[in-house]
Amino acid sequence: MRPTVWAFFRDTEKAATGDLRNFVRSECKKEGFDFQERPTRTVNLFGGRSCGVIAPDVATQLYRQLHRPRVAVLSLDREPWVCLYPHADTAIKLERLARLPKFVRYKALYRRVRTQDQAAGALSGFRHWLTNTPCDGDADPRVLPFHLFESKLSGDLNSEDGRRSFSDAHGAPRSREDGEGLKWGYRVMHGYADLQVAGCQLTRGFHWDVRPAGGAKLIYTPEAAWKVHVYLNIYPDGGLRGQSPYAKKVTTP
Repeated sequence: MRPTVWAFFRDTEKAATGDLRNFVRSECKKEGFDFQERPTRTVNLFGGRSCGVIAPDVATQLYRQLHRPRVAVLSLDREPWVCLYPHADTAIKLERLARLPKFVRYKALYRRVRTQDQAAGALSGFRHWLTNTPCDGDADPRVLPFHLFESKLSGDLNSEDGRRSFSDAHGAPRSREDGEGLKWGYRVMHGYADLQVAGCQLTRGFHWDVRPAGGAKLIYTPEAAWKVHVYLNIYPDGGLRGQSPYAKKVTTP
């Protein structure tokens, strides 16, 4: 798959960002990159502040693609928010949201651009990023889907010290525990698409069996909600797989 550039722009600024989006599209064509663009929905959040919000279906599509080709994500506005709940209005009401750079962290190159010079610099940075493979494989914590794995640590996992602190807080790769008390034990089985993280090819079928420590636990994603009684398969690209009575999808408002 060809490297891909995603560009997000505010729905109220479609005309204003037209020239910049056309420039990015043209430069991607020259470089042999695929180009995707999506509008964000303008809403008032956090006491009336105007923000751009990425819809759940777009969030799901983006996160899946981060694990196929290598991806650069450009914001042509302030940092947008991503819905982490299957219904946008409910996600906004409950503030089940994450900033876009946090959502794609470790999986893509993220840049905020407002001018053609900034866009050119971002694409140059993307070319350089494509020559590096910062991820070390299945056991690397940067493989985790961090909109599902809860961690209060603020350290940078691109550093050895940051990864060491993560292991100290959450355990060894084969038996991690997140901040919600979910046990993440990794497995290599179950056919699934070939996935990569930052250029590092993962073992085919690699996933975690995620188990609640106590009673049943609800897990929300931009795509669906699951009630986990015993365990649920979670893949690096945010894909979830389960079957009753161990786990089942539930209806969300």
